[in-house]
Amino acid sequence: MHEKRKIIDVDQFGRDAEGNAFDIVAEPEIVAAGLMVNRPVTLRFPCGTMIETTQAALTPKGLEQIAREFPIADRETEGDA
Repeated sequence: MHEKRKIIDVDQFGRDAEGNAFDIVAEPEIVAAGLMVNRPVTLRFPCGTMIETTQAALTPKGLEQIAREFPIADRETEGDA
């Protein structure tokens, strides 16, 4: 069964409401290792143009890998975020 293609509204520069761009693609080796996926999405521009592309995303396994490589104790945790 195929995953339904998500439609994402973007601005004229191809960025969504959070400012994310869709020009990053997970490399085949990373996908094969189960660390990331390339999700099919459709970008809808203000002029109505629709473009099919992909959205690179970390998998739970990828998040675990990052947590192991960058333990919280080693991160800058102060700030105003």
